[in-house]
Amino acid sequence: MLKSQKPRTSSTSTNVPLKDRVLKGGYNKQPKTAAVVFTRDGPVGEFYFGLGRKVPYEARHMLDGRTLGAAGTKPCFNGKTVSHGGSKNSPNQTDLSAAVSELVDETGLLQRGLNPLKLGRSPKSLNLHDVFDLESAKTTLFVFFLEDTNTFFSCFPRFGRPDARVVEGSCGEMDSVFSMTMQQMVDLQEATLSTCNNNYFAGYFLKSFAEYAVPTVKSRTFQQKWSGYRFRTVEDKEPFYPDNLTVFEQVTRGSGKQKSRYQAVTSSV
Repeated sequence: MLKSQKPRTSSTSTNVPLKDRVLKGGYNKQPKTAAVVFTRDGPVGEFYFGLGRKVPYEARHMLDGRTLGAAGTKPCFNGKTVSHGGSKNSPNQTDLSAAVSELVDETGLLQRGLNPLKLGRSPKSLNLHDVFDLESAKTTLFVFFLEDTNTFFSCFPRFGRPDARVVEGSCGEMDSVFSMTMQQMVDLQEATLSTCNNNYFAGYFLKSFAEYAVPTVKSRTFQQKWSGYRFRTVEDKEPFYPDNLTVFEQVTRGSGKQKSRYQAVTSSV
């Protein structure tokens, strides 16, 4: 997930841009990564950003009787929408490979029967758009552009729904993936502030998203509207409780590389 910190895009010992150093391979500096993926729906269409929702509070019912929210997450962020990322699985991973691996896991692509996203320059590949070294957050933030909209929306549907396969792929952290435009994000955040004085999105994500990801979008129209925009937020103290809650019941425990399996057992619509 994104943390708001002052970025450094190049080393003090070299003038080579950080993006070029990352693409050459072997860049292994931070223990955590974060990733934002976006596309444009047509040559002059809207920009969409791929997002995910943390499992809501007590929405995971475990075999041992516990009721849990999002794995590895403070309760105040349960049910809130964020970017994708987290700690590396291995200290030997490069920051770039770790970011892509985390992205594939948290979106549940393999569990959903979709091809894993891969780096490349083809329209169906993740094109590294920009990268930031957030030193004080110990995080490398990647911004990817995915040109092919069919591929993008299969990975990040416009109207995502809670899915047990996403819970499984993310090891209990996320329950849905989807995409939104900047205007949709603003409207949802403002509506949630007005109705329940809470954040729809994690506050730290909104701050970093606006500071780092938004300025990288190369569109005069987009920048005329959103350059310098900062989301209104409140301090994250309470989980976000969705109107329609899907509960996930653990079916089998994970072991080794085998992840726990879940099934949706109740859903109020």
